[in-house]
Amino acid sequence: MFSFCSSSLPLEDFKKRLINLLWSVDSWVITDITEYKPFKKDLKGCVSFCDELLSTDYIFHRRMAFVLMMRYLISNLHLRYILSHVVAHGKTDEYYLQMVVAWLLQCIYLKFPDEVVGLLKSANICLAIKLKTISKLIDSRRVSDDDKTMLRGLRTALREALI
Repeated sequence: MFSFCSSSLPLEDFKKRLINLLWSVDSWVITDITEYKPFKKDLKGCVSFCDELLSTDYIFHRRMAFVLMMRYLISNLHLRYILSHVVAHGKTDEYYLQMVVAWLLQCIYLKFPDEVVGLLKSANICLAIKLKTISKLIDSRRVSDDDKTMLRGLRTALREALI
């Protein structure tokens, strides 16, 4: 963990430092290891920061927002918020965004499988995200064998729809 991610750092200082750092990165490493434990108790602050990050065109700002959603916001209270942003970015051709959205959907599936399956069956996200999400779920030890069988069938149906 990087020292600027200290939980003793005030939120505004954390945000400023992280945004400045993200402008200089060209890899997913920083976004995927960054955390700010006070977000566990300040969910409104986390949502606000995610909105701020998603408002830019810079890919690693947006990836960071999805990582923060995954880390702190997967709950009944924020599910609609998260899924609305998944749909808003679900047609991206940016590889790093596709991968983080698939990772986020894998994590959401563990608590809300019906919502994720519904999204995988919809036209709201691109095929690349759908297939990567399914791959991550099939590889997960936290997904039942029955669910994996269903997901394999869905993956086959999605691929056959392209032919």
